[in-house]
Amino acid sequence: MNLAKNTSGTFQETRIYINGFNSISGIGNLAPMYPYSFTLSALEHLKVLNLGTDNAGYRNANFTSIPFNENTQLPLLETLNIKNCNSLSGTINLNTANNIRTIEATGSAITGVILPDYVNIETLHLPSTVSAISLYGARFLNDFYMKNASGTEDYSALFTLHIYDSDYSSNINWINIALAMLQKESYETNL
Repeated sequence: MNLAKNTSGTFQETRIYINGFNSISGIGNLAPMYPYSFTLSALEHLKVLNLGTDNAGYRNANFTSIPFNENTQLPLLETLNIKNCNSLSGTINLNTANNIRTIEATGSAITGVILPDYVNIETLHLPSTVSAISLYGARFLNDFYMKNASGTEDYSALFTLHIYDSDYSSNINWINIALAMLQKESYETNL
């Protein structure tokens, strides 16, 4: 086995390849492996993807993107944890994750999340780097916030907020979030 071919040169970074085992539903917490490249092919039964950690001191500078695109099939995914993956940026495309219930993304640098309409999302914890939120039919969402690197609620980067056909009786104060957006010179809300 040629280790130079399978590692990035240090043992703090790991490539993860899971191909062809489509009935697997969970792969454990990958954060301690410090992944920097992984391929998740044919994992239609994956329910939990745990790449992050609650450890605020966690740093994985090489993990910069998740290989989800419009063709990635994750219909059973319920939980995505990318918490404290500070170099992870861009938009996370979960448009096929119809069963997603929990997204833990604080401490990352993502700028957006694409969710399917009428998704069963209950918990949505995002970093303050997200600039647009569009939820259509998110009737079960009852735990939402955006936090900055110091751990305080921060909606300063939020430019667009679209909430359609959702439960306004939940404990989320969308009006206060919209008011925080109004403190900026330009914004767009649709509640």
